[in-house]
Amino acid sequence: MTESTTTPSWLVGTGKISMDESAKAPRKPFRFWLNRDSKSKIIFLSDGSDVPCIWEHQVKLRRKGKDDWNNYFTCLEASQGTCPLCAYAEEFEMYWKQQVQLYSIIELKPYRSKKTNKDVPYSRKILTAKKATSEILMRKYAGRLDANSTLRGACFEVYRGTDPKSASVGTDFEFKTMVDLSKLPKEDILPFDLNLFAPDRLLMTRVVERLMRGDLSGGLTHSSDTSGGINPQDLISGGVSEDDVGDFVIDYGDPQGNEEPHDLAIQL
Repeated sequence: MTESTTTPSWLVGTGKISMDESAKAPRKPFRFWLNRDSKSKIIFLSDGSDVPCIWEHQVKLRRKGKDDWNNYFTCLEASQGTCPLCAYAEEFEMYWKQQVQLYSIIELKPYRSKKTNKDVPYSRKILTAKKATSEILMRKYAGRLDANSTLRGACFEVYRGTDPKSASVGTDFEFKTMVDLSKLPKEDILPFDLNLFAPDRLLMTRVVERLMRGDLSGGLTHSSDTSGGINPQDLISGGVSEDDVGDFVIDYGDPQGNEEPHDLAIQL
């Protein structure tokens, strides 16, 4: 994986949260993952030529009484120089940043929409590839180029092995066929807007504050904005009060739950 020498505008981030008490963090795309010893079919929406690469932190929080690792925060260090979670990682040796590539995909796995109570034949997701997976996908992309094609529209059957340490996005990618994406609704074949991955300094700072006081619970709604940001070193020394930080929410929603199911089902 290589990084650009310039910082993309979307990676600069916002640095603050809305003053509106009902405001929520932007809904993040659902991430593609597999249980061990399972498989699924996917179609790539990214063409493979210029896949975005970011550094991110994965943090454990508590949701409904259970540990939840499905909490990802784009690192601020590359774009803004300092990062609250990097400071926390240095102090406590956990939640280190990881480099990933962001592939937009369609997973050919039906699900029942909670909003419409109807079956949806597929869902758009993000596949985050760490180094080993990224190398595999770059070889698959090269194979598509050799066939005078591209990764976009390529359907693969993805399998994850039984090793507990195996990549959650799969360890084997077997090419099946090319899919004519023009037969799908336009909104379903667009790669994700990268602004969804823009870092948010205040949100990240609030997460660190929760970690510092040992409160890992979910249920997190924003209450107020704090102008000027908070020094992560103040968090480590206990110099920030709960009134300064407030609460926050991380909303992942239901996969494509707001979309109507499409009549076109893909069978491969």
